[in-house]
Amino acid sequence: MKTKKQGEKEICICAAIKTRSGKIVLGHRHSDCIYTAKRMGWALQDLSFTDQGFITSKNRFVDRWEAFRIAKRAKQVKSNYDIKELFSEDLY
Repeated sequence: MKTKKQGEKEICICAAIKTRSGKIVLGHRHSDCIYTAKRMGWALQDLSFTDQGFITSKNRFVDRWEAFRIAKRAKQVKSNYDIKELFSEDLY
């Protein structure tokens, strides 16, 4: 298995949500994460909707604002709009 090089550019890989207990659930879209969390037995009150973010290529959970900066640096999103937070629709 190849390991990532130190200088490799970080990109946003997929949407993620963090439960109140700190567990992270991944998905293509944030709604997929919520659906998966519910199927895993978490109630909606266990989910913190303010903790929606993304997983990066360096396996980090980042919030929507940091994800936007990472994706913009990596040229994953167009820079011609004023929104400063990333949405999963911006990646795919």
